[in-house]
Amino acid sequence: MHGCAPGSGGPPGERNGMYRHGKFTIKTKELSKLVRELARAGETLLVKTLNAHGLRRKIPARLRRRTHVRKALTKAKGEGTVK
Repeated sequence: MHGCAPGSGGPPGERNGMYRHGKFTIKTKELSKLVRELARAGETLLVKTLNAHGLRRKIPARLRRRTHVRKALTKAKGEGTVK
């Protein structure tokens, strides 16, 4: 029938009739994930560097609100909360 059995469903990629542009292919999703991870790592490095040089006030508020940035600041400072 129409279940989730292995091999059921349409063929992947360009062989599928609904394929249009490749934006949601497996390779594109993996690339997007990698870019997001690199961006997060870059933001964390930036915050740690600014904090280490005493430029904590220069960190943009938009960046300070991000969870991974808060965690990095908290870990670097050694206190409980970061505001």
